[in-house]
Amino acid sequence: MYERRFNTQATLRATDPGGGVGPTIEGWAARWDVLSHDLGGFHERIKRGAFTRSLQSNRDVKCLVNHSEDRILGRRQNRTLSLSEDDKGLHFSCFLPDTTDGRDIAALLKRQDISECSFAFVIDDGGDAWADEPRSSLLFDDEDDDEDEDKDEDRSQTVVVRTLRSVQLHDVSVVTSPAYPKTSVGLNSLTPQALGRSYKQSDYFPQGIPAEVRNHLGTTAFNPKAQESRRRLFNLFIG
Repeated sequence: MYERRFNTQATLRATDPGGGVGPTIEGWAARWDVLSHDLGGFHERIKRGAFTRSLQSNRDVKCLVNHSEDRILGRRQNRTLSLSEDDKGLHFSCFLPDTTDGRDIAALLKRQDISECSFAFVIDDGGDAWADEPRSSLLFDDEDDDEDEDKDEDRSQTVVVRTLRSVQLHDVSVVTSPAYPKTSVGLNSLTPQALGRSYKQSDYFPQGIPAEVRNHLGTTAFNPKAQESRRRLFNLFIG
């Protein structure tokens, strides 16, 4: 049962090595130790080395458009996709094909109509760790520096943080709206931007919520009625 995570605001370059190879996109599909936005009752970070076991295997990983299996840009098996871990995170490089998707992606990235990437994964046995951490010790990129009294009070609370330590990589994808705040994709160097998309449960867990996530959070965090009630209360008193 695989999961997806969506990332924004890093730098990805596109180059043309010549020789008839065509354009190549490269950048980071994931960044180490960047706290995600709220994933539905918890936040998440990726520890350095989380993809080591997967990259050391012969597992075939694809580069896709919006995680669509029928929209392949490259794959590790035929060496049109290369993956590696470095000081920043999970780096990838993909030779864009001379197909409709390949040409469209190159054109859209050049115009900066899309600028984000994502990855899909399956957690290894014992590959994650859960902890309650003080909100005051965590950096939330979606928060303003000037916090009011209510936010100060919120920061005194604890939040649930899941740390990914070892995962099996399924794919990396060019997408339109990610949710980790530090990775994006583009032609040349792009100005970081966050699109502020609202995510559904099915975006993060396309095959359903894994048992280990349910066990740590219970059913309330993922109950649509409970989520709707919280949204209405927020709109009533805040919005």
